[in-house]
Amino acid sequence: MKTSKRHHGAGRSGRPAVLLLGGAALLCGVIVVIRHRSRTMPPKPMQLDQSVVIERPLEEVFAFVANRENDALWAPVVTETRKTTEGPLGVGTTYEQAGRFLGLNVEMHFEVTEYEPNRKIGQRLMSQGRLVATSVCSVEAVSGGTRVTLTGEAQTGGFFWLLPDRIMIFPAQRIMGVALTNLKELLETRS
Repeated sequence: MKTSKRHHGAGRSGRPAVLLLGGAALLCGVIVVIRHRSRTMPPKPMQLDQSVVIERPLEEVFAFVANRENDALWAPVVTETRKTTEGPLGVGTTYEQAGRFLGLNVEMHFEVTEYEPNRKIGQRLMSQGRLVATSVCSVEAVSGGTRVTLTGEAQTGGFFWLLPDRIMIFPAQRIMGVALTNLKELLETRS
C-alpha cells in the first residue's frame, strides 16, 4: 500500500505569513523610494505636448479656448472657473479653478503669462503646493481647420512629489488627450 506524504505548514496556516512578508517587502520598497527621493533634487518637470485638428475657423477656436471660463466644458479636471481680475483678457489676468485630479478635489490659481490673440495663450498654475505648471495653448490654421496644440511643463509637489514620474505622467497625458478630444467634439458639433 502506497502512502502519500503530507506537507505540514504549507497549507492555510502558511498563507498569512506569506502575505505578511509580501506586504512588509512592499512597504520597505516604498520607504526606500521615499527616502531616496527626499534626499535628491526634485525630479525633472514632466513635459507634455499634444495636438488635434478641429474643423472650425481659427478665430472661433481661439476665442473659445482663450475664455478660461469655458474650461469646465472640455477639460476633464475642471469643474468651475472664475476670473479674479478686472478688465479684458491679457497678460496678468488671473483665474481660480476648482476640479478633481487623481480623485482629489483641487483648487487651482493661475495667471496668464502670454497672450497673442488668435495665436496663443500661456499660463502659470499653482495648486496648493501639489502641482506647479506652465502651459501654452497655441492655434494655427491648417488645411481643413485649426490645429490646437497644448504644451506644458509640470512639477509635482507635496505627496505627488514622492511618486515616480512615470506614475504621474500617464494620467497627465491621458487627461490632456481627453481634453483635446472633448474640445474637438464640442466645437465641431456646435452650430
